[in-house]
Amino acid sequence: MRLVIAIVATLLAASSEVAYAESVAISPLALVGTWTASDTKPNGVFTTNVTLTQNMKFSGSVSRQGKSIWDYSGTWELDGSKLTLALRDQFTAAS
Repeated sequence: MRLVIAIVATLLAASSEVAYAESVAISPLALVGTWTASDTKPNGVFTTNVTLTQNMKFSGSVSRQGKSIWDYSGTWELDGSKLTLALRDQFTAAS
């Protein structure tokens, strides 16, 4: 019984935090800049870079083992805490 109560309490607390986080508005200026993420997969280390600009445009690239495999750009918008990227151009790097 205690385990069930603990699980329910944890789920309620987690859902409350998520609901709160979704309702918090983020300033677009807080997102302007360059963002980087990396992930190791069985076929190598993949790194993604994306730069968000004040004029609501973005550009970025994906590389594998340090070699660019995809360049992209487009526009971005922020609605509350929801970031939407709309791809305009996609370029595949030469192998």
